[in-house]
Amino acid sequence: MNVEFIYTVLTQTDEAINLTKIQELIAAGAEGIILTLDMGTPTILAECAIALNCAAVLVVMSEREEDFFFTSLMKDYLPDGGSERELNLIHTLDHITEGFPPVFLMTAEEDLLKADAMALSKKLMEKNVPFVFRYYRSGEEKLGHVFHLNVRSRAAALCNDEECGFFRSMIQ
Repeated sequence: MNVEFIYTVLTQTDEAINLTKIQELIAAGAEGIILTLDMGTPTILAECAIALNCAAVLVVMSEREEDFFFTSLMKDYLPDGGSERELNLIHTLDHITEGFPPVFLMTAEEDLLKADAMALSKKLMEKNVPFVFRYYRSGEEKLGHVFHLNVRSRAAALCNDEECGFFRSMIQ
């Protein structure tokens, strides 16, 4: 696979400037764009499509052993240690509306978050949001969480090719 990914951070609160920046990257021939969006530009998503790769949408903080990983991660990652306000802000399912952009959603057989992908696909259907869902498995290798980052994996190459194809279909 020979795809050039361009990473850019959209820091402007002016959506028109951000959209222009994205359009310039596409016009320059970028086959893959990885964006980090400023939290001040939530509606820019209405102009794009997004990929949710091995996404965590069922974030739970509790003392249960099975929730230990996410609980400790959220305590370390979130500024207020995973306050109720912060958890409400990052609970993806509560923020999906009919205006959500088209989604490329994927998971894999050994992904610890594959139940999240199923919950997300159900929510996308409820809200009539167009999406592509891919579930990857391989007889040759274990496909776990974020397997698509393994540049030596044929399954990762397939996943990344399909994701790039999804974005190409959105800009044609």
